[in-house]
Parts: sequence; structure tokens; C-alpha cells
Amino acid sequence: VWSGGNASGKSTLVSQIGLASISERHKVAMFSGEMTASRVREWLLLQAAGPDYVEEDKLNPNHFCLKPGVEAKLDAMLKGKFAIYDNDLGTDWEIVMNTVYDWTRQNGASVVIIDNLMALDIPVVTLDKYDMQSKIVKRFSAMAKELNVHIHFICHPRKTEAFLRKGDISGTA
Repeated sequence: VWSGGNASGKSTLVSQIGLASISERHKVAMFSGEMTASRVREWLLLQAAGPDYVEEDKLNPNHFCLKPGVEAKLDAMLKGKFAIYDNDLGTDWEIVMNTVYDWTRQNGASVVIIDNLMALDIPVVTLDKYDMQSKIVKRFSAMAKELNVHIHFICHPRKTEAFLRKGDISGTA
């Protein structure tokens, strides 16, 4: 479970772990509830390229883009190794879980990234939100054991001014 304040680098760090996993010949499945699949892909490609293969975007100051020819090479490197869940399918937790499970099982992925637990749509019918988040974490944990995968969760903490404690990250108990 990765947690921290807004814009503290959680997604960047976990994406880098995903890219490092690929360099170690592992496959990765990723859900991002905060960015579209195309935005996640763009971010990953910039990270994968590194500083030598990006340049400042001439149309958008303070932003970077890939140097010509780099995108095709990175796409070839990541093809079949890094699956990004398409949010156009929705963010219902069961659909996300089943889609990630199926891809992971069918493609032999060994790393799963859920960014973030709080972005999953949860029907609050019989359980409260926090009980439901705990249930979801337990289902992903069962998936991890069954498929022998490592799951990284990004979880936003409750608003607090003090040092973060385990109880500040809902659903992870």
C-alpha cells in the first residue's frame, strides 16, 4: 500500500516500479482511476524514455514530449507487457477487478497496480464505504495469492495534520 499527500509522487513511483518490473521480464497490469488510459500511457512513455529522449514541448511550455522516433521503440518494448485498464469501460470495482484478473491470468502478469483504491466505484448498499473497501482489498489479496502476483495499491489518506497512521488509509486494515 502506497500512500501520501496530493502530488507527493505516489503514481510516478509506482509507475516506475512497473517499468522496472518489465525490465526484469515481468508483465504488468495497471488501473488508474484518475487518468485516462491514453494519459497514463503518455506518462509511462515519458518515464520510460528518460531525460535523454524527451524534449520541451514547443506548444506547451513547462511540458515535455518524446523526441522523434522514440515512441515507436517504447511501444514495441511495452507491447504485451504493460496493460492499462481503459476507463471507458467504467470504474465499477467488479468490472475493474474482473478485467485486471482476466488479463493478468491470460498474459502471465506478475505485477498489478491499482491507482487508486478510492477511485473505484463502490455500490454502498449493505456495507459502509470503508467495509466495502476492505472487502475489495481482500478480493485483490485473494487474486494475488491465486495468481502469484504482487499488487501495489495507491490509497489516499484521510485528511490529517499529524503523521500518517495505518488507520488513516481507509480500507487497508
